[in-house]
Amino acid sequence: MLSTKLIRTLTLGLALAAPAAMAEDASERLNCPAGTSVLGSKQEGLSCVKSDTKAGPRTSHGAYVEYHPNGVKAAQGQFENGLKVGTWTFFDASGNKRGTAEFKDGGWHGQRIMYFPNGKPQLVEEYKKGRKHGVVKEFAEDGQVVSQVHYENNRVISAQ
Repeated sequence: MLSTKLIRTLTLGLALAAPAAMAEDASERLNCPAGTSVLGSKQEGLSCVKSDTKAGPRTSHGAYVEYHPNGVKAAQGQFENGLKVGTWTFFDASGNKRGTAEFKDGGWHGQRIMYFPNGKPQLVEEYKKGRKHGVVKEFAEDGQVVSQVHYENNRVISAQ
């Protein structure tokens, strides 16, 4: 009887402590701006969010981290008022960096780089307001340029 009561007490204690432990774990991973809180889990991704009203929709604002099913980080970046901003980094299931992309107002803006498994660049693209604008280079694994195309407003201007 005593052991059954002890097991129930421990189980209840663990059930009550688990959300707090996950929130502490999440807040350690994310540095959220003032006025936001951590939402989510490792399974669904962790995000800093703000609410306009208590019953209103939540808006991602601040750090974001997503994980592969094996628990390894899949992506990390920043949101500003629900839109992707700044440099985002993407990882494969082994934790190797597979790409980076720069965002402004939710769209690609700046460089987007995809990497080979050996860590060398495979593709480097330039974007402006979500459209290819600038030089796009494709590389071989040894670092040699395979192709180079110059774009303006998503149109090919020249290719080598």
